Amino acid sequence: MVWSTDGKLATVIGSKGLRVCDAEGAISPVLIDRAGMFRWIPHEHQGVVVGFDYANSWNDLKTVLTDEQQKLVIKDAALLRKKVFTYHGDRRKFEDSALRSLGYPLQAALYLRATSSVDFEKLAVRKWPAYKVVRVPVFNIKSFHIDHQTVKEGPVIDRSIDEIVELRVSPNGKNLACVKHRRPQETNYISVFSIAGGEKLPMVAKDTGVYPDWSADSRYLYYSRINAPGEMNALRIPDLHEGGLFKTEIVDGAGKLIQKNTSQRLANVIFDLKGPVRALRDGRVLFLSRQIRFPDALHPEVPSELFSYSPHNGGRVDNLIHKEKDILYFEPSPDQEQLAVLSGGIITVSKINGSDPVEVNNKEQEASGILPQWRTNTELTYDVKTKPTGNPNKPSYIVMLWSRNGGNKDLSKNWSKEALSEVSVHRDLFQDAIGKIIEDMDRSAKTKK
Repeated sequence: MVWSTDGKLATVIGSKGLRVCDAEGAISPVLIDRAGMFRWIPHEHQGVVVGFDYANSWNDLKTVLTDEQQKLVIKDAALLRKKVFTYHGDRRKFEDSALRSLGYPLQAALYLRATSSVDFEKLAVRKWPAYKVVRVPVFNIKSFHIDHQTVKEGPVIDRSIDEIVELRVSPNGKNLACVKHRRPQETNYISVFSIAGGEKLPMVAKDTGVYPDWSADSRYLYYSRINAPGEMNALRIPDLHEGGLFKTEIVDGAGKLIQKNTSQRLANVIFDLKGPVRALRDGRVLFLSRQIRFPDALHPEVPSELFSYSPHNGGRVDNLIHKEKDILYFEPSPDQEQLAVLSGGIITVSKINGSDPVEVNNKEQEASGILPQWRTNTELTYDVKTKPTGNPNKPSYIVMLWSRNGGNKDLSKNWSKEALSEVSVHRDLFQDAIGKIIEDMDRSAKTKK
């Protein structure tokens, strides 16, 4: 759930797509299907949406592949071709064997369909019935203008086979930082696109965290990054990485994207990839990390904490907030006077330096799926999971609006059960897209028997 700059509209992503909610809690029907993420462009009722479509042929697919990806797909195609010729087992197991052993099996199938003889195609279909119906999910970013009940689609900003996991619009509304997840390598990298179209930086940084942020002047990007090979990386704990907080110049003084970026390490961090980085207008950068103390930092019970990097005083790093449990997420208010922090299912709001914390919810109304998002400088939305007294095994979900002056109220009190059940489920576009491909394959296999 993300509020527009004026606080009048929020986009709500659910399992069926995108809805719009106004400041009073009135919610629209689904306006955009196949929507997995939405981010507003500042000062306009306009934004960018992540969705997906499919490439059904090699000609469709190769236009969205990088040169490196094309080489890997062609290499996998040679392995898939060999497997087709040599496989003698149960044909129902061929598909599982082929898909698990290759990095780009669906892409390789499209390449073979475009370059192989008729005799090979007959053999491939006999051993793999779904060979002719294989298609590849392509993730896209489109711009949209959104009103209370209507949407107007704009141009496509990007198409890629790599899953899009986060978008961050620059404060001036001109550029878009996009965090993508590359399979089968299972790593994140950051690309930057001009929202107006044309200019782009396909690879700003690799092995990064999920949540980068722009500087207030929209020239620099701040992000966490895992140490590169050859740098210190002694950790052996799942989902925990040793790396750094980095600053990269993206835009020059004339407003043009810089093709050869220079990066600067600001601080060492021990972090979870989902830990946010947030840049403040006063130059400070907030980030999550464990204390850099070995072996203490490796102890499972040591929680992540909120730190502040200041470019003043020689790049000083201060510990702002410590909790008994991991800090999972935080978000500064629009005026950057306050800070919402999520830890252990409890949201607290404090001053930006961590002082004077106020508890937003309690253990009986534990924060659930929607991350805390500011509607105004004093209002915050989130959702809670409650256990009805009649059937404690069937929890219900409520979207709450917290106000510093008025406490909590149920923003979703007039929402339908369908809308509430949708927004309580995170939509995984990758699984959504792959699920439809698997359905096609299963249907094809049944008709060939």
